[in-house]
Amino acid sequence: MTDRGEGEEDPGSTFDDMADPTDGGPESTFHDITELLDGWSPDPEDRGIEVSRGVRDMLDDGLNAGATSRWDRDIVERRRGALAADVTVNGEIAVAILGSARIAAVSSIRSRLSLLGDRYNYLVVYWRDAAEDDGDARRLIERRTTARSLGVEAVSFVGAAEPAAGTPAAAGPFPLVGVVSRAAPVGLVLGVTVFVSTTGAVRGIDAIGRFPPLARAFVLASGLLFLFVLGLAAFLVR
Repeated sequence: MTDRGEGEEDPGSTFDDMADPTDGGPESTFHDITELLDGWSPDPEDRGIEVSRGVRDMLDDGLNAGATSRWDRDIVERRRGALAADVTVNGEIAVAILGSARIAAVSSIRSRLSLLGDRYNYLVVYWRDAAEDDGDARRLIERRTTARSLGVEAVSFVGAAEPAAGTPAAAGPFPLVGVVSRAAPVGLVLGVTVFVSTTGAVRGIDAIGRFPPLARAFVLASGLLFLFVLGLAAFLVR
């Protein structure tokens, strides 16, 4: 031990020392977890408990590969409950496993992550799946879920790759392919209807032709509105 002279200041631990991810503390473990999960994927047939068990076993092996005694080991545990972390490390790092993201599920996912932020100091979110229509919802969740908004030291998102730009998920809520695929059945139905009822339509037009101008305009507007509503409903129904 080296003695310090009188009046010499002990620098102690600086912020940079505490924030160094290689110092072996919780932040270092957080970075290790992020890297391990980023290079891991579950069996395609695994779901739910099987995935969380796989994450627990993988992290336990990866984090404790160089441990020489039980005191050096990181404690990796699997948790239960809809609002609990799927896996925790040393009681302060939470791993949340999420399936595919949907716009309708954004609020519930953010609520769960916010709850985990109240319980743990670090949060790693692992995306298990990457469905084609996840792009917008997933980006929204990742953009709004920050360490500051959750009140944690750090948060990271890893896992299945996000759908690439140019796919239906990234082309906006009404991509051209979707418009064509939805509009085609509507056009087919309307075409058949018009073909079948041609005779009746001609007779109806002939009768409408005898109406006063204002009445004819009203009938025409009503028909166009009906066709618009019918097409819109068919387009929106999945």
